[in-house]
Amino acid sequence: MSTRHDPPRVPPPRPRDRYSPMADGRPDHSAAPRKHHVLLVDASDDNREVIGTALRRRGINAVGVGQPDVGLQWAREYTPDVIVLETEWDDRSGVEICREYVTASRTSTSQVLLLGHLPAAASGVDDTERVAKPYHYAPLIRRIEEMIEQARGEPR
Repeated sequence: MSTRHDPPRVPPPRPRDRYSPMADGRPDHSAAPRKHHVLLVDASDDNREVIGTALRRRGINAVGVGQPDVGLQWAREYTPDVIVLETEWDDRSGVEICREYVTASRTSTSQVLLLGHLPAAASGVDDTERVAKPYHYAPLIRRIEEMIEQARGEPR
């Protein structure tokens, strides 16, 4: 008597959810669309909140910090697409802070957008994008989006 033995039916492997953890427990973002990141460095909680909220509503990950040293450390570690940097600080020279950020951005893919006024003799930051004060939020958000598009080579 000949009996045919079919192999047991094993269901095909399920495709992993694109955000499911990898073997080592870290989330797998390889299939996830790349989200754009903006670092907001401003002493004003209100400015960080308004700009950050507007960017997040457009699908851009915005991180705000109130101290320039913390922002510089974050920028070096995570390399945001755009760094929006306030130029007026109480405890340190705005020119000195801006130079540090511009120098750091030259060794990464980050672009720097300065908010406010710097003296004309601010060497080292001459070719950096600037938005003068007082500024309106809508044009500022559009400028940040344009800088992201330029960095990624995306069409408008």
